[in-house]
Amino acid sequence: MNAATTIVDVESSPLIKEEIEVTESSPAPSLSKTARGAIALLSLIALSAVAFTSYAHAQGAFSGRSNLQLNGASTIYAEDVAVCANTYVEDVTPRTAVDGCVVFSKDNVYSTFKHAESTKTVCISSSGPSAGRVDINYDQLVSLGLIDKATGKSVLSGINPGANVDVKLYQGPQFDGDSVIVDSGIVDGGLPSKLFLDGTGTNDNVYSLSIISQTSFFFAGPQCGQDTQICAGVISAEDAVKEQPKGCILFADTDPTAPGKELGHTRAARFCTTKHAAPFNSGVVVVPKTSLQALGLANADYYRKGKSDISYIKRNGATTTLDYYTNADGTGIHHSHTGRLGLWNDAINSFTFSSLVGTLPTDCGPFGFSI
Repeated sequence: MNAATTIVDVESSPLIKEEIEVTESSPAPSLSKTARGAIALLSLIALSAVAFTSYAHAQGAFSGRSNLQLNGASTIYAEDVAVCANTYVEDVTPRTAVDGCVVFSKDNVYSTFKHAESTKTVCISSSGPSAGRVDINYDQLVSLGLIDKATGKSVLSGINPGANVDVKLYQGPQFDGDSVIVDSGIVDGGLPSKLFLDGTGTNDNVYSLSIISQTSFFFAGPQCGQDTQICAGVISAEDAVKEQPKGCILFADTDPTAPGKELGHTRAARFCTTKHAAPFNSGVVVVPKTSLQALGLANADYYRKGKSDISYIKRNGATTTLDYYTNADGTGIHHSHTGRLGLWNDAINSFTFSSLVGTLPTDCGPFGFSI
C-alpha cells in the first residue's frame, strides 16, 4: 500500500496545554513479515477521515482508505481490531482495559501524581481475521503517538493489558532485539519497573510490540468498551457557543458571550457519555472537583482557595441531563442552568450528568481530534 498517511497529533490531556503538531504526508508503513495481525492494524492506519459510528457501519472497513488523523478521543475500527483514543481523568474515565484490550500511555496512569493523561486503547479478538495477534512496528507506534516524531525516541511508559491478553515488547523497530512479556491483567503496567531480559529498562525504550489475545467469541467493539469520552484544550469563543453533539456537555473557563470575548479563546473540556455508562449509579456520571482540577477547570492554588474556573456551559439539551454543585463530591446546593452562569460563575465544584444516546461521538470537533 502506498496511500499517504497524515498524522495530526494533539494531546488530549490539558497538562500539555494546546500543543499541536502536524507532520508532512509520508508513505504508510509497510507490512511486517509477521503479517497476521499487522494486516489488520495497517488497515486501521490507512483509514480515511470517515466517522464509523456503530458496529454495523464499521463492517468492511478494510477498503483503501488514507489520511488517518488518529490522536484524540476518537475510534477507528476494522473487522476485529479497534483503536480508541481518550483522556484518562481520575474518577471519571478508566485507566484499565476490558477483556481483550490494552491501554497505552506516555506516562504511567497509576502514578500517584498522574490525574489526567491521554491514552490509546487497542482491542482485538482471538476468533477473527487477526487470529488473536496484532504486531505494531516502529512506524505504527509513531502514528499512535507513542514514539516522538521529532526525536525518534520511544515515549511509552504505561501498558495496562486487560484480561486474556499479553503484550510482548521489543527493543528493535521490527520485532527484533531483546524482548519481554507484560502479562494480562497486570494491576500496574508502569514500565519504569519492567526490564528486558538483558537487564535494560523498558521505560521509553520500546520500539515495536505484539498484542496476543486469548479471548474467544468476545470483542469489545468499535468503542473499545468505553462509555465516557473527554476532550480538552483551548478553543475559539465561536466554537464554544455552537450546539454540542448528542450526549455531550461543554464547560469553559471564559464566558464567550461576554462583551469583548466573542473573538477570543477559552480553555474548555467536553464531556460525553452514553446510556450504558455508570450502570451501578442509574447511568449518572459523577465528576468531582479533583477531576476538574486535573483538567484545568478548578484551581488548586491555596491563595484562590481552590476556586472553580467554570464560567460557561453549553450542552445538548435534548440528549443530556446535568446538575452542578457547590460541594466537591456531587452533593450540596445544586443547579442546572446553562449558558452564562451568573451567580454560579466560578462556583461549580462538581457536577453529575447522564445521556440518552447509545454511542460516543467519533471526533472531538473544535478540540482538534478526529478520524
